[in-house]
Amino acid sequence: MKRKLNWIDYSIILIVLAIFVVLGIKIKNILPTKSSGENQVINTKREVVLKIEDVREFSVKALEVGDNVYADETNYYFGKIKDIQVEESYVPLIKNNGEVVLTRSPERYNIYLVLECNVLERPNGYFAEGITEIKVNSTGKYKTIGLLFSAITESIEE
Repeated sequence: MKRKLNWIDYSIILIVLAIFVVLGIKIKNILPTKSSGENQVINTKREVVLKIEDVREFSVKALEVGDNVYADETNYYFGKIKDIQVEESYVPLIKNNGEVVLTRSPERYNIYLVLECNVLERPNGYFAEGITEIKVNSTGKYKTIGLLFSAITESIEE
């Protein structure tokens, strides 16, 4: 028994084809590509230096080389800690004569984290893992397995 296709059959076929086309376009846009021209996209490994200011010793001990760092707002992977440098924190203090001097802040430290990130370089900026935007001298919230912190992006290096 041979049956002809009616308008319902044709609409179902069109819907299935449309779903395949939309999925194909989505998958093509998600994959990192290298194209030429104005929309050039380059995915590279870079070192991002974050500065955490004026924290206690607990924060210093909570960070370890090899920890994964995630962006707190999006919960996406940001990078892996490659190096940690700790220095003493200083605060400005005003003397009685009005002179401003820097003095050691007791039990406070500044931490420089060097992170190894997969950075997607687009014409409008840098993006860690293609998702989290990275701007030099901007503040962001990040987290590791043992610490939630705010940090300033000091530099993006190759």
